[in-house]
Amino acid sequence: MGIDAGFEFIHIDLSQARKDATEEEIIAATREVVAYAKTTGGLVESEPHYFGGSSNVHSEAIDYAEIRKMFTTPEGARAFVTATGIDTFAVAIGNLHGLYPVPKHLDLALLERIRAAVPCSLSLHGGSGTPDDEFRGAVATARRWNES
Repeated sequence: MGIDAGFEFIHIDLSQARKDATEEEIIAATREVVAYAKTTGGLVESEPHYFGGSSNVHSEAIDYAEIRKMFTTPEGARAFVTATGIDTFAVAIGNLHGLYPVPKHLDLALLERIRAAVPCSLSLHGGSGTPDDEFRGAVATARRWNES
C-alpha cells in the first residue's frame, strides 16, 4: 500500500478498479484506507463512483446527457464524506477523464452547492480540454466559499 511506502496523500478509487463495485463496498474499502492512513497522518481522497471517460485521446463528442447522470449531488457528496471520513472529495461536475474534440463544460453552480455541503477539500479530475475560464470559475467558486 502507498501508505506503507511513505506516501502522505492516497487516492482510493475502487470504482475504477471494479466498475461493478456497490456503494457499500466502495464505502467499506474507503473507510479501511482512511483508518489506516490516520495511523500515519496520511490524507485520503476518494469518490463514490467512476465518473466517466478514460485517460485517452477520444474522437467522439461528449454525451452530456449521459455524463450528467454521473454528476455529484450535494447530498451524495455529504453522505459519502460523512460515511468515509475522507479528506478530499473528487467531484464530478462536467469533468471527465481524457481529451475530447470538444471542450468540457463545468457546472459551477453545482460545484458551489457541493462546496457548501461538505467540509473537506475538493478535487477536480479529468481537466484536460476544459477551457481556462472554467477552471478560473471553479477556483473563484472555491475561494468565495473559503472566504465566507
